[in-house]
Amino acid sequence: MKIENQSTVPNRIPKIVWALLFAGSLLATGPGQAAEVKILNVSYDVTREFYSEFNQTFATAWKSKTGDTIRIAQSHGGSSKQAQSVINGLDADVVTMNQPLDVLLTFESEAAQVRKNFPDDALELVVPPTSILAENPVTWVDRNVARHHTEAVARAYLEFLYSDAGQELAAKYYFRPKNQAILAQHADRFKPLDLFTVNEIAGGWQQAEQVHFADGGIFDQIYQNKQ
Repeated sequence: MKIENQSTVPNRIPKIVWALLFAGSLLATGPGQAAEVKILNVSYDVTREFYSEFNQTFATAWKSKTGDTIRIAQSHGGSSKQAQSVINGLDADVVTMNQPLDVLLTFESEAAQVRKNFPDDALELVVPPTSILAENPVTWVDRNVARHHTEAVARAYLEFLYSDAGQELAAKYYFRPKNQAILAQHADRFKPLDLFTVNEIAGGWQQAEQVHFADGGIFDQIYQNKQ
């Protein structure tokens, strides 16, 4: 029976382990090593087609800039339901919603999409000379991006909405661009409008909710008068 010197046995294992660790570190941190990033965007129904194309455009731009592949999952539904789902723990990295005035008004983008999708119905799109500015608030969810380590890509994703490419896509899907130069390029699609804010006409969203949408408010009065 051959007995090896005990002092030589432990020395062989660290050499193998260090070799594996070193190789692993090269795979993990070597130059040019691309990563795959996943984020979830929770949005409302009207934006479904827009984000389908926007996500592909952003993914291409992100890969060109960083070399990383990004996978963007979408969740769509009614605004109130979606917001409550995020509050209740839905694992959203970014949230892109609409303002809640759709109970009384149809969005410019939605009306245009309806006419586009039903061309044989000879629908007439009436654009008033004045309208309410319905801005779409967007944000990332701090607790989720921190846990997923996706704050940088979530921020870039939202900022891309206001890039020239993002604004061109907005115009394509009948969302009025914030970029005035791009808006001017699509003057045939977006009629001139005098826009006023909820703050200007109702003193803010909280006041608007109380006056218009609370029990017995203006909405209930209009509805009851039509019955």
